[in-house]
Amino acid sequence: MTRWEDAPEAPWYVVESDDKRRARINMIAHLLSTVP
Repeated sequence: MTRWEDAPEAPWYVVESDDKRRARINMIAHLLSTVP
């Protein structure tokens, strides 16, 4: 694994969308939901 690949403790998320604003809001909501 290279240093640019995701790791279990730091996964990468790829968001494909035509609406950048909505995609960003959804990604932020997802990340916040993973925080205990």
